[in-house]
Amino acid sequence: MIICDCFEGDRMDIALAQHDLYFNTHLSQTQLFSTGHATLGYLWLVAGNLAQNAALGGGDPWFAANYRRIQRLDRFNHKTLQVPHEHIAAHYRWIMRKSGPLPFRCREGDYVRRYWINAWRDYLCWELPDLLDEPGVLLALCKAVLYRQFDASDKPAAELDQLLIKRYGMECVAKTWRTDPKMCRLMGVAA
Repeated sequence: MIICDCFEGDRMDIALAQHDLYFNTHLSQTQLFSTGHATLGYLWLVAGNLAQNAALGGGDPWFAANYRRIQRLDRFNHKTLQVPHEHIAAHYRWIMRKSGPLPFRCREGDYVRRYWINAWRDYLCWELPDLLDEPGVLLALCKAVLYRQFDASDKPAAELDQLLIKRYGMECVAKTWRTDPKMCRLMGVAA
């Protein structure tokens, strides 16, 4: 995860907590998802469960043809989902930028980090299944992960990026490298 200001007034206290959950940086079992995963492991678990439902339920034929590969894949390069995670994380900070003060007991030191880890984790538990239920998102995510592992195709990653832009907009990532068309081409996403 890249920690940087993505928009005017971005909250780095939240970004640091998101980073901790992304990489499972010194987190206790109670701070992780109920499955014991950090962010990307949880995301892939949710995607795998939904892909199984699509494969068995007669959804997109791609899932039926590729479900065994999805099932076998328990590790992947985190950079494959770094840009989508950055967008989701920035959007969360965007909607939280105007949140009121933290509860009194959470206003100092490590309590702030723990508060935001828990809040971010709880948000993802609600948001990821809803996001992956949107038309095309689950398919683009699974293709992006699988194709990067096997044939390095960037087309599904670009499709996933467009779906995230449609859902979350671009305001939440306005100050990032995404405003530079040259950098967007290098990262394999739309400008």
